[in-house]
Amino acid sequence: MIENPEVMARIFQALSAATRVRLLCLLKDQSLSVGEIAKQLDVTQGAVSQHLRILRDAGLVQAQRRGYHVHYYVLGSALDQCKQALECILQCQVTRSSENGSAVPRSKAKAARNARS
Repeated sequence: MIENPEVMARIFQALSAATRVRLLCLLKDQSLSVGEIAKQLDVTQGAVSQHLRILRDAGLVQAQRRGYHVHYYVLGSALDQCKQALECILQCQVTRSSENGSAVPRSKAKAARNARS
């Protein structure tokens, strides 16, 4: 089960923009400054800064000062959480409860039926 669905929703929302996904792919193997990112993605530095703020707020990237420049890098632990959340979602099978019509994971629905028997 997903431990914190609100956090995962914020992460998935941050990944909803193609530029941010491209930015994460770029930072996955290297840390770069805003200027370097802007050149490689062919967007303005202001746009890169806004995208990085959203990714940073979602806990996907972190900044590290190096002299006059700030370099950004991907937090591998956050990507692992995303992967685990997706796997959990893909494995979850939902059925409808006959009592109130709400969605219940199949394993819980089966347990509830057994408890009533």
